[in-house]
Amino acid sequence: MRSIDKGVNLIPFRNYRDAMPNLVARVGCYCCYCEMEISNEPDIEHVQPKSNGGAVYLWENFLLGCKKCNDIKSNKNPDRNNYLWPDEDNTSAAYEYNEIFVKAIPGLAAPISAYAQNTLTLTGIDRVPSNIVKPTKKDKKDPRWQKRKVAWGKAQRAYTNWQTNRSQELAETIGELAHSSGFYSIWVKIFASEPLVLQSIKMLYPSTYEPIANPLGGFVLRHGGRF
Repeated sequence: MRSIDKGVNLIPFRNYRDAMPNLVARVGCYCCYCEMEISNEPDIEHVQPKSNGGAVYLWENFLLGCKKCNDIKSNKNPDRNNYLWPDEDNTSAAYEYNEIFVKAIPGLAAPISAYAQNTLTLTGIDRVPSNIVKPTKKDKKDPRWQKRKVAWGKAQRAYTNWQTNRSQELAETIGELAHSSGFYSIWVKIFASEPLVLQSIKMLYPSTYEPIANPLGGFVLRHGGRF
């Protein structure tokens, strides 16, 4: 889950939907939870729901969400505690990805491990079909695992091409492909050892927050965060 720095906005909103252009400009048109590129209009997601005392018009309580993540999360009633949030925590360092799965990195200290899992459960981004070969109708209605799998395949093919043609031009092309595909965490994982490509990818993902390693181990705690 890409950590983001959405900055501050001192202008109050009379309608929370008015914040959408500002959020898209700041963090890109991607779901802040599943990282899927949002091809239609994204939802303004209230981190702490209005029904649980969350601020309706304050920038600090806004994220962008896809329809699926927002619908699943709306059935619950979280506050900012006991979860990891991409705008407050080092979520980039809390989860690992493969072709199908998203899961909390093994070995996270308590209670961070529980917080990381709580966020997966809250949004359902770790949902996958019980039978990948023959998904059920319900599975097919959840596009997140399918699009994540497609993005993984694109990134793997791009990596294979990169091995035979390392050039600035190809690095920029891969960055553009990553930008249009979404799922930032997949692309940076596959190209983790390729700084030229990583630079091209990160340039096209605005306001990504890079976790800062702590010399004593782990990462520097973000302001207001838990991890």
